[in-house]
Amino acid sequence: MRSVDKPGATDCRIVTDAAAALGVREYDFFHLAFHQWFGGEAEKKALERIFVRYMFHQEVPAWVRHLGREVLLRRDRGEVVSARMDIGRYRQPPSRHPLGRYYVALVAVVWLMLFSVILTTQYDPGTSEPIHCQTESGSRIVDIWTYILAGREPPPCHAREKEQPAPT
Repeated sequence: MRSVDKPGATDCRIVTDAAAALGVREYDFFHLAFHQWFGGEAEKKALERIFVRYMFHQEVPAWVRHLGREVLLRRDRGEVVSARMDIGRYRQPPSRHPLGRYYVALVAVVWLMLFSVILTTQYDPGTSEPIHCQTESGSRIVDIWTYILAGREPPPCHAREKEQPAPT
């Protein structure tokens, strides 16, 4: 366990360790520290400016450092750190991507199409010969699906005549 009074413990390390002990992001830890120190909510722009100075210049305000040391001291004593700190509103559940369900559905549709193509492909080496169809895209499967999605009947495939070698 890390002690707050260890030599070489930086203010930034105190903030990161305390935020981890509470299970919140560092930015939310700044919110909590402001609320604990000043008794109210911080203005968003002002808190962002303070947090930017922390992130880029490693400047930790006294009120953040104070809460960090208090949290780490409680943690080192084995006390429940978050019991009296009202951190529930600062913990944010992981957010879902707004289009996540559509992406999953799209992947499922693509897999179903792939499996349907694989399962409906028939080839008998004794009688089947690769068909060389004249297609618009160069792929018979792509053409069939394009016609189906457009609501039209796919054109029939006519095998080309094998080219006979020229007599010499």
